[in-house]
Amino acid sequence: MKKQSSYDTTWNGNILVTTVTGTINKDDTHSVLEQVKLMVQTLKGAPWANLVDLSQWELGSTDVTPSLIELEDWVRKNGRTHLAFVLGTEYVEIKKFALEKYLGNNLKKNEIILVESLAEGLNWLGKQGFDLKNGNQAESSFKNQN
Repeated sequence: MKKQSSYDTTWNGNILVTTVTGTINKDDTHSVLEQVKLMVQTLKGAPWANLVDLSQWELGSTDVTPSLIELEDWVRKNGRTHLAFVLGTEYVEIKKFALEKYLGNNLKKNEIILVESLAEGLNWLGKQGFDLKNGNQAESSFKNQN
């Protein structure tokens, strides 16, 4: 473990692709919240989905919870209709436990899914009406994160 912490957030079609690496902290989370707010404003209220790659995530510091709750609340109120978390294969149960802490009963909604692989997340989002503009580019970017 012990990867440098980072968020990478980019648009691909109407999907906000977010990659989380390492152990995130309050400052990281506040920065991504501000970045997401700016990015979502460009959609002018159109619905969008979020694909969050947590395969290299090493959880968060204890002070990150309020910022993650604020981020989740804000995106739900600003057009995000579907959310796919890519957990990978390592520490899956710990990641699920942490997500339950941050998102609570929201994880039980039909609009949110936890999957093992990028392909599963993209497939599910496609069935919900969200497709990547350039699927190969997104897959390459995810593969380079490993």
